[in-house]
Amino acid sequence: MKSSNIEAETAKLAGLQIDFLQKLRNGSITLEGFEQFLNPYQENLQAIFGLKLKDVKASKKFTFFKSFNITVPADYQHDNQLSKFAKNNKQKFGYYNDKINDANFNKVSHQPESGKTYEAMMWFINKNETPSSEEILQLLAENRILLTGAQGLSVVFEQKPEEFPKNKYTVSFDEKDNLWYADGDHHVPGINRDSDDAYNFNLGYFEYDWNGVYCVFGLRDLQS
Repeated sequence: MKSSNIEAETAKLAGLQIDFLQKLRNGSITLEGFEQFLNPYQENLQAIFGLKLKDVKASKKFTFFKSFNITVPADYQHDNQLSKFAKNNKQKFGYYNDKINDANFNKVSHQPESGKTYEAMMWFINKNETPSSEEILQLLAENRILLTGAQGLSVVFEQKPEEFPKNKYTVSFDEKDNLWYADGDHHVPGINRDSDDAYNFNLGYFEYDWNGVYCVFGLRDLQS
């Protein structure tokens, strides 16, 4: 494709982006439909959206929302990340669940590496769908997501809180046995951002099904 044609097609796609992303988010178009529409423009998807749709897997229960890069601070230390995060950021939250601490959430499948850049990825749960935690873990596995728990959420909030979608609880999963267990439930950490940009750091329950209130989050190795 000639350079002038690439520029023209890129401009055309940019004009359509807002309309189609809105349709994706409200569930009026599926990811499959979106991919089919954009198929002739695969060469420009990387420039417009930051990734190729064929690199993202979803299902009828999930719609891919967005991705962005995040770099773990050079001084990141896993064993005290949550206490340090609470000290520096607790006042920024309307509600902060003190059970989200280093003692309860130290065990994770993947510890973020200091100085490393990851791709942060988010999916919405489609309207009227109630996936189980096991189905969410399957989605994350299919997309080569590294399970980083509460620590992954904290790293993103410190640098890019504006990336959290409004009126959603963005949850960071891990394998069941890695999650803090109390009162008969395994707890999944999540950050809520409301329409007024107020944030809450709280816990959901692995044993329960999930719905459209939640946004599924994870980090992916850029080299994967």
